[in-house]
Amino acid sequence: MSNFVPPTILRRENKESAIRRFRVFEESMLPVLRPGDVVLATRDPSPKPDSIVVFVHPDREGMWLIKRATAVSDGEAWVESDNADATLADSRTFGWVTTSNMYRVVTQYRKPLWLTRPGGDSHP
Repeated sequence: MSNFVPPTILRRENKESAIRRFRVFEESMLPVLRPGDVVLATRDPSPKPDSIVVFVHPDREGMWLIKRATAVSDGEAWVESDNADATLADSRTFGWVTTSNMYRVVTQYRKPLWLTRPGGDSHP
């Protein structure tokens, strides 16, 4: 039995804008981002180190990932999961990622916990 957890996968909500909304589906960015969170990201081909970025998986067209850019150099970024035990789908396996089509997360929305609990239709 494998302990593999899929990478954080995002659904692109608005594909024509310089600002896009993405929904987090996996756990590789815990505790900062968790499944169900929504992030707004702006196109940023020059992210700063420690930025949370969204980009297309370099080996799987159409699959968007969210990671932390831990280093940036000459149009490429080294990206890592905050929750490294959850996945190997980051620069540890696919190396440096081009920043030309990268988005930088500028804000996030998390549903209040009382709405996510069973029977959470009312305040605790």
